[in-house]
Amino acid sequence: MRQQAEKAFIGAKGSMEASTIDGSTPFDAVWFRFGPNFRIEDGALVVVDAKGNPEIDSETGKRYEPTKWLKRLQTDPVWGRHFEPSMGSGGGARNGRDGRAFAGKDLMSQPLNSLFSDAFGGAA
Repeated sequence: MRQQAEKAFIGAKGSMEASTIDGSTPFDAVWFRFGPNFRIEDGALVVVDAKGNPEIDSETGKRYEPTKWLKRLQTDPVWGRHFEPSMGSGGGARNGRDGRAFAGKDLMSQPLNSLFSDAFGGAA
């Protein structure tokens, strides 16, 4: 079950960097906390709630696909640190793991004059 959950974690862009001290990976922490949310049914990994009932995806009305369920953690302020950045990476200070310089602001979708205004203050 753990191997199938780890495969789903990797599919959800989970980070697989290993510790140089003990070889642990971010999946180890995710598994420790969320392992009880998984079980095997008919040879397939499924997501369940604390009572063992199937987790239902509100978008589809069907059971959560494990990779999609894990991908929800990517935007969480705590668990998101265990995933690859969603907006790329690069030099300079960033607010979060998603590579954005400003929280909640996707600079690639901003008009050029807005970027100049933000950078230099005042109208472009």
